[in-house]
Amino acid sequence: MDRGRDAENPGALGVEGTPVPGDSPARGRRAEAPGPPEGGVSLRNGKRPGGSRGPAMTEPLRLFALFGNPVGHSLSPLLHNTAYRAMDLPARYTALAVPDGQTALRLMREMGVEGASVTLPLKTEIMAGLDEIDGHSRAIGAVNTLCVRGGRILGVNTDWAGLTRSLEEHFDPGGKTFAILGSGGSARAAAFGILKEAGVPS
Repeated sequence: MDRGRDAENPGALGVEGTPVPGDSPARGRRAEAPGPPEGGVSLRNGKRPGGSRGPAMTEPLRLFALFGNPVGHSLSPLLHNTAYRAMDLPARYTALAVPDGQTALRLMREMGVEGASVTLPLKTEIMAGLDEIDGHSRAIGAVNTLCVRGGRILGVNTDWAGLTRSLEEHFDPGGKTFAILGSGGSARAAAFGILKEAGVPS
């Protein structure tokens, strides 16, 4: 990869060479529509290659996404698309590198994305453009999940619950002292979850 060229147009290309609509592709790279994962559903027509088992051809393809930058390292598309295939769901999950939260929300509306995961560096910034934010997310100051309800985009935070449940599987966090490394959206969620479930140590 020519990092110098990619740096001239950050966020212009998503995973699998998917161009962000409205941006020009990075020079020297051909923009292509994302192909299906192994045995997955094609974004172009909702059909499975080779006539393999899957949802009926007439079912509309539901689209879900991961927004952030970078996203090329994420295993989320593999995990979600494998689950969709196993459950015969006509859905596709794709990762898109975007320069900012405004672009992510625009793409959700233009592409008909029904739900999305949000990763760094957008968890805090994207809140300004949301139609609704749940109470926990407001207290944390960050979201990691977006869903569309009645044409409105709602932001929620599930990081804090995931963290506290993981801790509780191994020990009682009550009265313990914790060290949190970082100061981003995930760190805020960790602090919120620990204080909410474990309280302040005496």
